Amino acid sequence: MKILLHPLKVSFVSYLFHATFVDGFSGNTLPTARSSTTGVVSMTNNDSEEPSDSANSKGTRRGAGSVRRRCVDYPKYAYDAGTKEVKVLTSTGLKDGSLNAEAMRTRLLEDRSYARSEPFLMDNMMNPPTLADLSPPKEAFRDKFFISTPANVLSFLVSYLLFPPIIHVMEFVINTSGPQLEEILTTYAPGVSILYGTFVSLTLSILYNRQRTIQDNVAMETSLLSVITRSLISLLREDECKLIEAGQCAADQIRTLVKTSRGEELMLLMYNDPYARMMEIIDLYESQQGDEVKQRALISYSRDTIRELIKYRSKRLSDESLALPPTHFFILNSLTLLILLSYTVSVLATLEANGDPSNTSSILFGSLASTYFLFYNFAKDLNNPFQGVYQVRY
Repeated sequence: MKILLHPLKVSFVSYLFHATFVDGFSGNTLPTARSSTTGVVSMTNNDSEEPSDSANSKGTRRGAGSVRRRCVDYPKYAYDAGTKEVKVLTSTGLKDGSLNAEAMRTRLLEDRSYARSEPFLMDNMMNPPTLADLSPPKEAFRDKFFISTPANVLSFLVSYLLFPPIIHVMEFVINTSGPQLEEILTTYAPGVSILYGTFVSLTLSILYNRQRTIQDNVAMETSLLSVITRSLISLLREDECKLIEAGQCAADQIRTLVKTSRGEELMLLMYNDPYARMMEIIDLYESQQGDEVKQRALISYSRDTIRELIKYRSKRLSDESLALPPTHFFILNSLTLLILLSYTVSVLATLEANGDPSNTSSILFGSLASTYFLFYNFAKDLNNPFQGVYQVRY
C-alpha cells in the first residue's frame, strides 16, 4: 500500500520554472540580467569549487555584466565531519549497549524521498510531468518480503517444527504439578496480555499519527511552495536576475525534499536556507524600489507565505525525528516472548503419553508466532515512512 498525496505539485513547481524562464541548462551558473547566457534553475547539487567562507551562506554578488555562480548549500566538511562523528557515536553506543545511538544515526543520515527522484535528474528536467512521474519507486524485495506468502508460510512452519523441542526443554526446566501451574498461569498470563495489548495500541497510535502529520505538513509545505513560486514570478517578472535567484531557491527546496537526508536539510537550513533567501530577495527588491514600489499587497502576501512555509517545514522536520527507538521494539519483542512462553507453559499440562504436544497445540503456536512476526515487521515498516510498504509520497 502506498500513501500518495497529490505528488503532481512537486512536479508542477519544477515544470513551472521551465514554462516561465528556463530554456536549458549550463551547469550551475546563474547569469545576471545583462548576461547573454540563458537563465538556469539547477536542480542538482553544486559540483563547482567550494567558494570562500563568506559565500557559503550568500551567493557571490558581482557586477551586472558578470556571471554569478551558485553558492554551495553548505561547506562540504561540515556534513562529512558530522557524518563521521555520528557513525563513531553509533558504534561506540552499540558497544556500550545503547540502542538509541542507532536511532540517532538513521534519523540524520538516511535519505528520505517524498517523490520519485528520476524526474528531477538533469536528463529529464526539460520534460513535462507525466503520469509515470507520480508512480511510486520500485521497492527492494527485502522491504516487502514480510507481507509475502512465502514469508508467512516460512514463519509458521519454523514455529510449528520448533514447538515440540521447546516443550521438551520447558518440561525439563519446570517441575511443577498441574494445579500449581494452572494457578500461576491464571495470575500471570492476564497481566502480560493486558500489558501487551496496551503497548501494541500505543505503538500503532504513535506510528499512524506520525505518518499522518508528516503527510499533512509536507502537503501544506509543497502547496505553499507552489503558491510562493507563482507569487515571486509575478513580483519579479521585470528583474530577471532576482527572478532566477528566486527560482533557484524553490528548486533547492524541491531537490531537498526529493533526495536528501534530514541531516543534509538541517545543514542547508543553517548555512543557505532557501526560504530565508527568498525573504532576502523580497527585501532587496523592496528596498531598491523605494517609495515607488509596486504590488505592496503581493509583497506582504509573499512574506506571510514564506513564514507559513518555515512553520510547516519545522513541523515536518520535527515529526521526521520522532521515529520509535530500538528500545521500544525491544520491549515489544520481550512482551511477545512472554506471551508465547505463557502459552507454552499452559500446554505442559496437556501433553500426550510420549511427552509430545498435540498437533493442535503446535498449529496454534505456529499461528501465534507467525502473527506476532507479521505485526513486528508491520510496525518496523511504519517506523520508516520513506521505505517499505507504507510510505509517505507527495
